[in-house]
Amino acid sequence: MTNKFETIKAAVRTRLLAAGIKRVLDYPAESDNIGNFFPMAMLSSGDTAVMSWANHCAHLNYTLTIYIVTQAGITKTKIHEDYVVSCLNELYTDNDMGGTAYSVNPLTIQFNTPIPMIMDMLPQNAVQSSAIVLSIQIKDTRHE
Repeated sequence: MTNKFETIKAAVRTRLLAAGIKRVLDYPAESDNIGNFFPMAMLSSGDTAVMSWANHCAHLNYTLTIYIVTQAGITKTKIHEDYVVSCLNELYTDNDMGGTAYSVNPLTIQFNTPIPMIMDMLPQNAVQSSAIVLSIQIKDTRHE
């Protein structure tokens, strides 16, 4: 089986940067690199269901959570929501992430969702965090 997770995350990073996000990091590996680069995003791989097919092929249902973090002063909620919508629009410009996935489906937008262990390191009441959860179907490419 070919590891397509990094390829898909690279496509997600490109789209988030196009949406105006300044820094996209992997969670939890790059938690120490947050700095003061807002708006930022953190990518967190989740559960991945595997469905077996004929000839030892597999179809992966990969869950990717994208945490969007903004810091915007008085109108921070509206600006934060605008970034979340902008990111979702960029992420869902097509249904296959530019050909890197078989199918991409947004599952939920979770407003005001803290990043585990990270929000305690950031200035309280100065940042806002929400999560976009995607379901990404990946075909096994061993036999292609």
